[in-house]
Amino acid sequence: MFTWLILVSFQVRYAEEMGSSHRDGSLLLSYIGIGSGVGKIIFGKASDLTFIDTLRLYNFCMVLSGISPLLAIFAAGYQMLVLYVVVLGLLDGCIIGLMSIVTFECTDRDKMSEAWGGVLMIQSFSMLLGAPAAGENNYFCLQFCRLLSVLFFSILRHPCFYVVYY
Repeated sequence: MFTWLILVSFQVRYAEEMGSSHRDGSLLLSYIGIGSGVGKIIFGKASDLTFIDTLRLYNFCMVLSGISPLLAIFAAGYQMLVLYVVVLGLLDGCIIGLMSIVTFECTDRDKMSEAWGGVLMIQSFSMLLGAPAAGENNYFCLQFCRLLSVLFFSILRHPCFYVVYY
């Protein structure tokens, strides 16, 4: 969430710097929302399939979400930005849609409320600090370097990562 809010906060300005109108830049936010809704449906249905490991799918989408700003940095025009925000929305839908499922799979029923509270607390801190960490200057390449530095924090923020992989 730390990285996601930085990208969303400056998406309209970045589109305007690339030569798009303010209206087109604002539409990018709608495309993120549409992609997120579709992602929740697709990945929610996929998580019901027995041969798909929900935790691995969740972590895979987290990694792709952290790498996806490369599409925005190397975007040659507005169409590439649209592709980027749709991909980001789909991945966000996966992350948000599977977060509670993965938390439930990794904890006991007795500890579910504590685990879910911990996940939401960590997420709220990252959301609180995301946009202010980017500062007033919205240089997208500089932000991407900052995003790479917190990519692993984004992946490791979920308690299940420690249970399964360590």
